[in-house]
Amino acid sequence: MTSSMESTTILWILCNNAKGIYTCAGCSQIFCPRDSIDHRNELNVQLEEVAVAHDLVQQTLNQQTKDPQQHLLIKKINQWEKKSIDMIRQTAERARNELLIGATQHTTQMKQKLQMLSNELRQGREKDDFSEIDLQQWTKKLEELKKELINPTTICYQHLHCSSG
Repeated sequence: MTSSMESTTILWILCNNAKGIYTCAGCSQIFCPRDSIDHRNELNVQLEEVAVAHDLVQQTLNQQTKDPQQHLLIKKINQWEKKSIDMIRQTAERARNELLIGATQHTTQMKQKLQMLSNELRQGREKDDFSEIDLQQWTKKLEELKKELINPTTICYQHLHCSSG
């Protein structure tokens, strides 16, 4: 009978020792008394890691409850908003600069046209050589210059408005 007992002896998982039988209900492995203590200590270490992870989650939840603005998605929205506003500001600045360039060119053209009209008026006065037709043409040119000054038709800015003359 002893020989059949020896042939059914089980070697334990950690130490290959055949003394004592402890079966872990969680992992179904069999341990000797010493190894069962080590296994239990390992489980306690794992439990502590889970508890620490739990505490971090609890702390994050408490922070979000206390200050919802600290939620990760709120922070992402805030970053998106800031980035969008920065892009809009940069685009607006470029548009202003381009508009200033166009406005400067427009002003230069208006000055030239007004100077030409001034020359015509001066020559008409100096030579006393003008008629009703000249007065009508000069008045018409002056009205056109006023309209162009108030509502420029040669300045174009994309996305907002574009006039052509």
